[in-house]
Amino acid sequence: MRGRRLRRIVVPLLVVTSLLALRPAACAAVYFTEAEHLLLLGGASTAYATNLSRALGGRSVYLRGSRLAWRVDLPKGSYWLWVRARSGWEEDRTFAWSPQVRYSAAVDGREAALSPRLDTLVYESDGHNFVWASAGPLELEQGRHEVQVGCAWEWAHLDALLLTDDAAFDPAQAEGLASARPVISSWIAWPTNPYADVSPLDRPPDQLPAAMTATVPVGGTAILAAGFHTLPGSQLSTHLLLSMSELRDADGNTIPAAACRLYELQYCRTRGGQVAADPLTPLNTLGALTVPPAETAYLWAILSARGVRPGVYEGALSASSQFAYEDDRRSISIKITVAEPSLPETSGLSIFNWWGYSDSPHEWWEAQLAGGTNVFKAIVQHHIGFRFDEQGNLVGELDFTRLDRVAGYVKRADGLLLLEWYLHAPQFAGLTSRASAGAKPLEPFSPAWEKAFRTLVTAIRDHLLATGLDYDHFAEYTYDENIGPDFIRAGKIIRDLDPKLRIFSDRTATLEEYKAAAPYIDIWCPHFGGLSSQAADGRLEFMRSTGKPIWAYDEGMDQRLRSAYGNYRLRFWTVWEYGLQGCTYWKYSGDDVGMVYDPLLPDPRPVTSRRWEAWKKGLEDYRCLQALRARGTDPAALEAAVGEVLSRPGDVALADDVLGRLLQGGKTQ
Repeated sequence: MRGRRLRRIVVPLLVVTSLLALRPAACAAVYFTEAEHLLLLGGASTAYATNLSRALGGRSVYLRGSRLAWRVDLPKGSYWLWVRARSGWEEDRTFAWSPQVRYSAAVDGREAALSPRLDTLVYESDGHNFVWASAGPLELEQGRHEVQVGCAWEWAHLDALLLTDDAAFDPAQAEGLASARPVISSWIAWPTNPYADVSPLDRPPDQLPAAMTATVPVGGTAILAAGFHTLPGSQLSTHLLLSMSELRDADGNTIPAAACRLYELQYCRTRGGQVAADPLTPLNTLGALTVPPAETAYLWAILSARGVRPGVYEGALSASSQFAYEDDRRSISIKITVAEPSLPETSGLSIFNWWGYSDSPHEWWEAQLAGGTNVFKAIVQHHIGFRFDEQGNLVGELDFTRLDRVAGYVKRADGLLLLEWYLHAPQFAGLTSRASAGAKPLEPFSPAWEKAFRTLVTAIRDHLLATGLDYDHFAEYTYDENIGPDFIRAGKIIRDLDPKLRIFSDRTATLEEYKAAAPYIDIWCPHFGGLSSQAADGRLEFMRSTGKPIWAYDEGMDQRLRSAYGNYRLRFWTVWEYGLQGCTYWKYSGDDVGMVYDPLLPDPRPVTSRRWEAWKKGLEDYRCLQALRARGTDPAALEAAVGEVLSRPGDVALADDVLGRLLQGGKTQ
């Protein structure tokens, strides 16, 4: 047949919507559906995998006092209804429907008498035999119509239904319908882009991609994704068992299955009450995934090529239904190209996510270190126990226990400890700590306050230097997003105490404000959103003229709704474009916006997310660009690549495509 096309009909929940229309040479229309995709009306039903070789789709539906309803949109015309159903026992091989017809059909509530087509009888056993029966002509107006089929016979089961406007239609033609879609069954699997906007209500695409593919540098990470959809009309959720095969290249080198981690994409509420597709929970030890009827579940596969030789590696992600016969399975092909050069071990960037909770489980710190974070903060009033009297005199000893834990991770990362004072916030400005119960807050910048502030700054400096952190590994973070008069006043005190102490600022401001505060800023950190305007009006050039490192940051209360690709992964491409020294984001966890989630189960590990994995992938992209530059890739080609990717932030496949071309020696667009 020629001119096949898929027709989609929007209908109420739990009603089948997937139909197949064919236009053969005679220009007849054929509307086809499998029985297991239909709405069950009353009674009981069981869909099962049949071993009848010629059964369409390999499944049929038992009916026990129930009926199946098919709702379909049609043009006005004369139609013939065809039903494929079990004929009966061996003695019924002559098809003893007449004069007693076991199956009944109705169209829009009007009975349609079925007549068997004996030459279509297929008999393999008493339990596996089918025959086509038809009714018509049926005069139907344009619009939606409901076809119901049932049977009073206890052992009835249905396989398929179709409507055609061709009076001479040969049901033998229907035998090819099962192969017209890539998969005709109760569930469908297909590769998808991990950064695409998704929903549980997504339907499979008309054209299913052939395979999961990725090109990564040696030591890199491939992030792959797949969708799994239970077709409308299914009576139960689909319960899948998923597994990753070993990947092998032509020389016999392998990427073991253990190098791949599988996650299910989950949904969460945002601060505004909206729903975001973001958390990624590891599949349980069985690799089980449940997909409700008419819904789609998404899987992430994160595959490490660390220690893998260059080559083209092929394998598959397999899925099989837990509650079906062995033939109810799908495989999605995987093709990973691992190409030189190798990633450098570090990027040289300062990576900060406003996280440094000393009482968090060790696993959370390890996740940060593994993700490349090398800058941690310690809120002075939380991480140091102190108490001052009303004259600013220290009472008792300072307790550095919590601070030392954070400092230990900073040493491991060879990074930076930001001492966050939060002097703009009333609860912190008075220099009272967790050990100051009952103490009266000091008036900011009063003589007593300045005395206490000098005491703390000096004591913290001396303690950190004594424990092995030099001046390059800690800095004062006095005010958040503020470089006004009080920021300058505190800066003058710090400069007077010790000119070698560095001061961090995360403020986007006017050129005049920058110039006034510049003597008291050693690390600039403007907002990502203002970089282009600051590059155009000279502010970025002024920051560069100070010779101090420039980072950039992003924040916001709607982060869970933001694109993991555009707002997280591409931040590192922006850092490359502007030649910055740090990439930061508020924040790693907490406040209903963080990139990771607290587990509900007693598991000390954070629950990762699309955004956190995209952030880590962006850092890997940056290291890949470094490796390509070190390999001798034309600098103009690199700049063109970065410009191309940043010019189309909505094209979620572009970064992988561009890096793939560069890794394999090609050119960007």
